[in-house]
Amino acid sequence: MENIRKKFTPFDFDTEKFDSIYVSQINGDSMKGAGISNRDWLIIDKEKTICSGCIAVFELNGQRTVKRYEEHEDFILLKSENPEFKNISIAKNEPLKSFGVVLYAIKELET
Repeated sequence: MENIRKKFTPFDFDTEKFDSIYVSQINGDSMKGAGISNRDWLIIDKEKTICSGCIAVFELNGQRTVKRYEEHEDFILLKSENPEFKNISIAKNEPLKSFGVVLYAIKELET
């Protein structure tokens, strides 16, 4: 028998915050070291506060990207979790648009 660590349904989310939750499918492998792979579905909370170390969705050059957020004294680092992809450094005074914090990744199984 498989060991189930945690299970949930959409009804497990705080119903007052349900409007802040959305699902998006990822395209790319820049976060595979964090367990997020191409074509995974992400459950994202657009109202959760982004903190150093969390994985979130950002807009850069008109495109959305998923990266680990690291706040440093003079800059913000958007970190890839795959050595084949470059990290992105942004000055703290530059605007950075975010679309929420990733809560879960759901994998599409091959059949």
